[in-house]
Amino acid sequence: MRNFRIYPIVTVVVGILVFVTTASADVTVKQKLTTTMLGGMMSSEGTTTTYISGDKQKIDSKMKTMMSMFSGPETKTASIMRLDKDLVWNLDHRSKSYTEMTFEQMKAMTASAGDQMQQSGGGDQMPDAGDFEMGKPEFSIDKTGKTDKFKGYNCDEIILHMVMHGKNKETGDTGSVVFHDVMWVTKEWKGNDEYLASNKKLIAKMGYGSGSQGWESMLGMMNLDADELESQFSEIDGFPMKQKITMKFTGGLQAESSGDAAEQQEAMKEAAKAMKGLGGLFGKKDKGDKSESKGPSDPTALMEIEIEVESLSTKGIKADEFEIPKGYKKR
Repeated sequence: MRNFRIYPIVTVVVGILVFVTTASADVTVKQKLTTTMLGGMMSSEGTTTTYISGDKQKIDSKMKTMMSMFSGPETKTASIMRLDKDLVWNLDHRSKSYTEMTFEQMKAMTASAGDQMQQSGGGDQMPDAGDFEMGKPEFSIDKTGKTDKFKGYNCDEIILHMVMHGKNKETGDTGSVVFHDVMWVTKEWKGNDEYLASNKKLIAKMGYGSGSQGWESMLGMMNLDADELESQFSEIDGFPMKQKITMKFTGGLQAESSGDAAEQQEAMKEAAKAMKGLGGLFGKKDKGDKSESKGPSDPTALMEIEIEVESLSTKGIKADEFEIPKGYKKR
């Protein structure tokens, strides 16, 4: 399925939209996250809780994935980023195990991914953007003047719109990748400055900042510039209490993605039938489980991501929150 080669572009840019907008005082942020893909054939929902204290950060995640009429088990994981130790621990709470990686290893992975995207070689299984020639992205940021209140905080609506026009090198078809991000941001939360400062240090440490060869290589494939991105996002003043990101393809790229989506949907339908014939042994729902795959509010969207803050805190965090729990074994 060579058309999947456009997806790394989607992955990188969606990551930018989520992560860039996402601490001396301790900070805790709990958010609800819902993702819908492939016209609602697959979706996931759950919560993430981010803890920040100085050079330490932890993200606890509880996520559940739904596919067609079947629902998978809830996954419980955590990532602990210790800038003071130059280490990242990824925890699996179900198996009580963890993996360890240095930030230098993470940078090497980023550089390797950038090199692979530049080479644009390999067979149909290689995930790259080599079939597509992407133009320079066009940004617009609209401060609409609309206001609302979420969790007790006064918020302003800001809409970020980004379009990247592209051309399929093989067929000559043209189209666009469109990202639409509606945010409700507040300037009232006192932990915002610390939160952003911590994430900025983490981004640089992970090799996703300006000056990182691997990161700039991946951005260069999409004609994106790290400094330009930082300049664009600096116009978003405040902490996002609510955010909805929509991604879609148009024109020739829409045809490419639609074909792939149709193939995947058909495959998932067949898999669902097979599992149903086996009595739902692989993903059978509990009687009280009402969850199901949800359709996107925009039926033309390939992906929708909704993020909403459930709680914010600047209270002190215990030091052991950033340590590997007792009894967990290294994999």
